[in-house]
Amino acid sequence: MEELLAEFLAVPPTGDFNDDGAVNGADLLIWQRNLGRTSGVSLAVGDANGDKAVNAADLDIWKAGFAPASVMLASGAVPEPAAATLALFAGALLVRRRR
Repeated sequence: MEELLAEFLAVPPTGDFNDDGAVNGADLLIWQRNLGRTSGVSLAVGDANGDKAVNAADLDIWKAGFAPASVMLASGAVPEPAAATLALFAGALLVRRRR
């Protein structure tokens, strides 16, 4: 029962090797520098799945969590200035045609 509870409460593995809250290029660099390592291995050196080896399985976990900066910025849904200008122009045309 305790094992089941521990498994249920376990945090899924991520590729955030430097524990900065983001899975990014800095984490990939940590993984690359330690690829093939099998001693003294931890999340901090690129072992995302806890199998005591830095290998391709850890890279797959990093890939699954990776979010490029452009995607992270886009998720804020801030419109570009050009889009706002286009919307104003389209609105002005609609108002002009109704008169």
